[in-house]
Amino acid sequence: MDGKIEAVIGPMYSGKTEELIRRVVRRNIARQRGVIFKISSDTRNKDENVISRAGTSLKATTVESARDTLKYLKENMDYVAFDEAQFFGEELFEVVNLFVKRGTDVIVAGLNLDFRGEPFNNVMKIVAIADEIVLLKAVCVVCGKDATRTQRLILKEGQWLPASLNDPIFKVEGEDVQIRYEPRCKDCWKVGDNMAKVGKHMDVTPEIYNDGKEAKGVEKRVLISPKDGAPTFIMRHFTMKAGGFTPHHSHPWEHEVYVLKGKGFLRTNEGKKPFGVGDYVFVPPNEMHQFVNDSDETLEFICVIPKSGN
Repeated sequence: MDGKIEAVIGPMYSGKTEELIRRVVRRNIARQRGVIFKISSDTRNKDENVISRAGTSLKATTVESARDTLKYLKENMDYVAFDEAQFFGEELFEVVNLFVKRGTDVIVAGLNLDFRGEPFNNVMKIVAIADEIVLLKAVCVVCGKDATRTQRLILKEGQWLPASLNDPIFKVEGEDVQIRYEPRCKDCWKVGDNMAKVGKHMDVTPEIYNDGKEAKGVEKRVLISPKDGAPTFIMRHFTMKAGGFTPHHSHPWEHEVYVLKGKGFLRTNEGKKPFGVGDYVFVPPNEMHQFVNDSDETLEFICVIPKSGN
């Protein structure tokens, strides 16, 4: 008979380790045999035990990787438990399944989202096949609402600021005095790159399209995108030389365009639609279209698309 999987997930400070300990204690009272695994790369606690932020603790076995736990596979344990599952890597999914097929119950506790708000794949793959899922919440340190996100803060020039999207996913609290974590609700959670900002379009390196067949004399600058923390839209700035044109094509997302300089026309299945400075242009999804500069001056326009068009 296969074992079952219990997944305990949530942000930091939500009590995941405490819940794992509670579940293991109940099994120990029932005289079940088992072991808790912790990963050596988590250097916050050098003790042999797993310790919750509430102060509860249980003896654990430290391993270098998820595969190191397989030495216990033949011992017919009633249960095994993995604390801070996100640190165990992609191989954890396979290891968990091997224990389950042996008839061993598996308790997995870990972060479901990283500091960027992206899922930990190894944890969420286990959640997808879990028999029981417990989603814990913390308390937002900013507003006091339920916290479902983990905020990473970096000390810069005496101020604690949200970490950048470009920071490494794993950076353990305590290994660097310049870093700390907080539980936040999604409204108070921020990534450094999605803070308000001001920039100049000429500081953005352009992409050049000028083969003379598909496109001619076109420069595209991506001003704002998901890389900047924008969750929904992408803003591009196009510069098109006299006689230039974009590809004649279609795609499943719309265009919202505002003309900044010059004039030209939009080529559609219905014919040419002229535009000039101050005009806006809307291109629906899946409609064939082409922007053409048929004037003797440079054409410039802003084009906004949903992030799915990236």
